[in-house]
This record gives sequence, C-alpha cells and structure tokens, in this order.
Amino acid sequence: MFFKIVGRCTIGLLALSVLFLFGLGKGCRQEETSYMGLPDGAAGLLARYVLEKKMATGAIQAHRFEPYSLYDCCTGASEYAMGSGRLDIAVMCVEAARELVAKDGRFAIAGPVMMNSDIFIIRSGADLRRPTIAVSQKRAFQFEMVRQRFGDESRPVPMLHSAVPFAYARGLVEGAVVDITRAFSLPGDFNPATDKDREICTYVLVNKKALQGSSRLLNFLSAYGQAVREMDDADNLLRLLRSYVSADITIGDVEKWKKMKVRFTCPFNSPRQE
Repeated sequence: MFFKIVGRCTIGLLALSVLFLFGLGKGCRQEETSYMGLPDGAAGLLARYVLEKKMATGAIQAHRFEPYSLYDCCTGASEYAMGSGRLDIAVMCVEAARELVAKDGRFAIAGPVMMNSDIFIIRSGADLRRPTIAVSQKRAFQFEMVRQRFGDESRPVPMLHSAVPFAYARGLVEGAVVDITRAFSLPGDFNPATDKDREICTYVLVNKKALQGSSRLLNFLSAYGQAVREMDDADNLLRLLRSYVSADITIGDVEKWKKMKVRFTCPFNSPRQE
C-alpha cells in the first residue's frame, strides 16, 4: 500500500511539473512575440502572407511577429496602438508614418513597401470638368493626386478612410481614390495613381529603432524581399489576392493591378523615406 501511495504521488508531481513547465514555456514565447501593425487593403497583403506562410513553422521560434490589424493608420486608435509601444513594426501610409516618427523618437521609417496602391475609380460617363472625388482625410498625397489628374477645378471631398468606397457606391461623388482591392468590387473605370513617368509611394514600413540590426527584423525583411520577388509572377499574385482579398479574384483583376502599376517593394531595395 505504501509503495502504491508513493507511486501515485510521484506521478502527480511529475504531471504538475510538466504543466508548470508548459505554462512557463508558453509565457516565455509570448514575451518574445513582436506585433506588426497591418492596414486593410493591398499594403497589408504581402506582410500577412510572409508572417502566416513564409515564416510559420512547426518548431518553436525564439522570436516571431504576429499580425495586428490597424485598418486605418490615420485614426486615433492606430496612433494610440503605436504610441503605447504595443507594436514593434507597422505598415503605414506616408503621412501617418512621418507624423509618428516626428512625435515619437522610438520609431524610424525603414522605407517604401507599396507603390501606387491607391487608384482612381471613376463613374462611367461622369462629367470630369469639375469632378467631385472622395479622398481619405489626412492623406495629403491623395489631394495632390486629384489636382494633378483633374486640374485645379476638381473638388476633392475629404472623409473617413472607411467611408470613401461607400460614398462612391451610393453616387455621392463622381469618383474616388481607393485602395485597388476595394476598387475590384466597385463599378466604374480604373485610372492609375499617376502618369506613366512617375510613381507614388503609398505605404512605408515603420519599426522601433531598438529593432534595427536585430535578427528579428532582418529575418522578416529577408522573407519579405523573397515574397516581393515572388509577386512578379502573375500566378503567385493571383493566389495571394484570392487568399487574402476574395476567392472571386480573376486573372483579369491581376492584369488591372499590373496596368495600374501597383507593386510591392522591399525597404532594402528602395530609397529611404524621411
């Protein structure tokens, strides 16, 4: 009887030890997790793919990034998420990124990750002599896009980023500057962000200065650079869009993406944005 009791106690202690170590290990892994802020739309697609597919393995990773949805990087909620220190790295529009690094010395802009992803969707048959074009508030480059495309008589209408496609869909404006992934579901004519001789950087990568030169950031950027090259292939891009935008995306949509000069780029291969 004595040996049975001792045996049961030993098994119980071993079980508790395993549970304790599992919990401790889990806690350690959580402490080593970095969070990456991703916007909705085209700019967040490739980073999400890298985090979920290219960097995901069955083995326990010493350091890893987890995606965190920002939706609109120009909102107060996104500013709070960055300022609170919760996020270590983020994909942000140019204006929001510049404002962040000016206010918070902990962050730096690594470089562009998305070009020309905001495009014009114009209602078929619209009078374009003095068109009303919905734009996202706080995004100065969109106002400039409208002026350059339609002249000084054009009328950009600023509104919340999330409201732009709805205002266009309801006929409140004659055109809109929208992310190309939103444009795929809207009726109308596509027009590129700019003319054939110029490009517009729409999103940049922002990271904590403390991460610069770290294996965490370098590993992510290496995988991201590989993914950028993969997306030069139309079939790979089609799979990406079908996985993260809609299963209804067609090769015709990929051709529109290419025609609008939308492209991913890696900060390592791009001029820095100050």
